[in-house]
Amino acid sequence: MGIKAFPVCLFILIFSQTYAQQPNIGAISGLVKDSATKKGLSLATVSVFKLTDSSIVSFKLCDDKGGFEIRNIPLNQTLKIVTTFEGYEVDRREVRLTASANYSIGTILLKPTSKSLDEVIVKSERPPIIVKKDTIEFNATAFKTLPNALVEDLFKKLPGMQVDRDGNITYNGRPVSRIYVDGKSFFNDNYKAATQILPSAIVANVQVYDDKEQLDATQKNTDYNKIINLKLKQNVKKSTFGKVSTSGGTDNRYELAGAVNFLRDTVQLTLIGYKNNLNRGIFNSSEMRAIGAFNRNWTTMTNNDNGTYTINNISFGGGTTAETESAGGGINFNHAPTKYTSFYAQYFVSHEDGYTNE
Repeated sequence: MGIKAFPVCLFILIFSQTYAQQPNIGAISGLVKDSATKKGLSLATVSVFKLTDSSIVSFKLCDDKGGFEIRNIPLNQTLKIVTTFEGYEVDRREVRLTASANYSIGTILLKPTSKSLDEVIVKSERPPIIVKKDTIEFNATAFKTLPNALVEDLFKKLPGMQVDRDGNITYNGRPVSRIYVDGKSFFNDNYKAATQILPSAIVANVQVYDDKEQLDATQKNTDYNKIINLKLKQNVKKSTFGKVSTSGGTDNRYELAGAVNFLRDTVQLTLIGYKNNLNRGIFNSSEMRAIGAFNRNWTTMTNNDNGTYTINNISFGGGTTAETESAGGGINFNHAPTKYTSFYAQYFVSHEDGYTNE
């Protein structure tokens, strides 16, 4: 009796587990076309929002025929489908997926308009990705990061964006050559200083487009490197941010370091300071050249075997023995009134056991 009952019990167990594992999700598919020409709109954005709080559920860019399929859509919830494309009016409609799981929305016809997309869309319906001619624009608020996240952490969540262990960035396989802040060059064109210092919370949009200035006559259009422009939120264009680190150890060993940045529209002001008795500088030479703007006018640089270095005969930490106490600080000022015009000034001083370099 027990042996005959076992297969039945096993079948019921497997059936119940299989039933329980069925996902409570579905998919939405359809086509997006021009209402006049009936041609598919490639790269139109179809976004799915919760109707209750307008939070983003998912999104998709249309293929070359205007088709899309958005998966992992929750069932039994009223959702809002918002379809957007530059140069067209916005299409809005509500759907509710039931147990059928898959829903075809049919053909969405967008009407051309002379208004820009920013004029026809409300803030809560802004899609995660917008294609504007040759520019891809990411809505930073649609990609959630931790409260203390940096721009580099935001980049790792953007589709097509890759950040390697050394902080080098590529988009769809092409290297990123420059990063602008509100269309202007900051941090001396060293984008690692921007991505590893700027907090992601101050960024409204991330724009990616081709770096056509670096293309030579032998290269094809697909060989363009990329430029990233960070558009800051209006309420943080006047902001202060930075990072401070401290540590201590045995034998009274210690180190202190900090870098604070002030952004005021077209002005960037950076203050740097450090002190330690570990025979080293707290910032490495590449960080100091970028944050301190030494890339603009450094004439001599010496790297020592013990990891210390000098730039323009200014020592940035360390000496010949492990007993050396090092301290230093400085200021870097950068004013960029236009994309092609900038002014800068800097002053640094360092101290090592009784002598000072300026």
